[in-house]
Amino acid sequence: MLAKSYLSFRLETEIETIKKRLYFDPTLLKSADAEILEELFEWLTRLLASLQERGPVPEIRERIEPFVRFIDEHGSEIFASPDVREEFLRTNRQLYEGAMETVSLFAAGEYLGSVLAYIESMAQFLKMTTLLLGLFLEEELLSVFLDPVTLLSNRFELSRDLERYAGSYLMLLNINAFSKLNLLYGYEVGDRVLRQIGDTLRESEAKKSYRIYGDVFAVLFENEAQIRGLFERLNHSVSVLAGEDLYDLYFYGAYQRFESRALENCEFALQHGEQKGLIDSAGNESLVANLQDELDLAQTLRTALIGDRIEYRYQPIFDLKHNGVAVYEMLLRIRTSEGVMGPGEFLEFLYRLPYYPEFTRHAMEKGFEVFKDREEHFVINVTMRDIRSEEIALRLSQLCERHPETVRQLVIEIVESDELTDYETINRFIARFRPYGMRFALDDFGSGYSNFAQCARLEWTISRSTVRSSKCRSKSPKSPDCSIRSWNSPTISG
Repeated sequence: MLAKSYLSFRLETEIETIKKRLYFDPTLLKSADAEILEELFEWLTRLLASLQERGPVPEIRERIEPFVRFIDEHGSEIFASPDVREEFLRTNRQLYEGAMETVSLFAAGEYLGSVLAYIESMAQFLKMTTLLLGLFLEEELLSVFLDPVTLLSNRFELSRDLERYAGSYLMLLNINAFSKLNLLYGYEVGDRVLRQIGDTLRESEAKKSYRIYGDVFAVLFENEAQIRGLFERLNHSVSVLAGEDLYDLYFYGAYQRFESRALENCEFALQHGEQKGLIDSAGNESLVANLQDELDLAQTLRTALIGDRIEYRYQPIFDLKHNGVAVYEMLLRIRTSEGVMGPGEFLEFLYRLPYYPEFTRHAMEKGFEVFKDREEHFVINVTMRDIRSEEIALRLSQLCERHPETVRQLVIEIVESDELTDYETINRFIARFRPYGMRFALDDFGSGYSNFAQCARLEWTISRSTVRSSKCRSKSPKSPDCSIRSWNSPTISG
């Protein structure tokens, strides 16, 4: 009676505890496991009923043995560590044997032995629970390395695989115009596309595939031929049904040896490569080398600004009619330890840097300083970025107020660019500074965007001496920085 009462009380309490633990914690129970667990709970309930003399002792073998076989067959998939896997399987077998012994002793009327066997089984059960909780925790950690949409490995997993797949080739793939597909048809269609690509990559001869982020995938291959083969197949065989329309998908990518910083290099190539095809290892290296050159140049320019290593050449522009210098154009140079850099080496790159306006401000201050006691006119080139800069406008206003006579010698020359169509901004700039008496000019008049069509939209007047023609230039034999230009045609001035 004592043994039966003990087993009945313990078993009933433990069944309820296990059920609550499993069914109320979604991290511990998956739908695929529910059927197996229900089978086990049914057997436990029947065992409890037999202990309370409401039926025969149930046969345990038909309920437990399929579970044991399942664990034995899939243990290697569930546990990555061989030691943990062996411990789990050993504990599972011991638990099975203890349960069998408990039921066998109880059926034979050896109640004290069955209680002792039950207590031993519960010890194994607690050990199994500890191992299973470790498994669930491991599954949660694995989800950090798994992309939930495509079920491919993700960027974190790729980082962990660097040593494992050393010597392979890494290719990054990007779907062309994928964001537009998302925008037009929604994320459901977009996710379907991503899953379709994930399935295609799994079926390829790739060693392993990953979804890095967004529409960017990574694929590991044995050699370059496999990469090019997959790239060609993808660009001729992947389509998606969006609504009633079938769209072909196109890709661009980059690849190189899978080694340290390979992922970063390929990502940079995808973002900055001019071609939208497949950039190979040499192309990657070239882009990275260019990046290093740009970083070095940016540092050189910043150091020149801080260290006062900016120089100017004052190029005289001759008036052929009056046979004299009409104006001096200020030309920027950078002095380095290796010599002097001309504008062709840095000017286009400088325009993209955040501190570009500081160079324009420096040129303005230098121009007012050099020509304040002279009668010649001087030209300072400005871009649309300068015209839009309130910092530049404020500094120019201060110089105009401080040097009212010198400002009448200044010619602001607007550099040709496709941004010259922003007439409203240009006109506001001209209206703000025209009262000071400065002049305005279009650079390279007659070419590109600088033409009479532009003049008609700008609030300035036809006058003399500020049209700059690029079609009549020749070098003076007396000075390498001197150009003879035509100043005899009608000109534009403020």
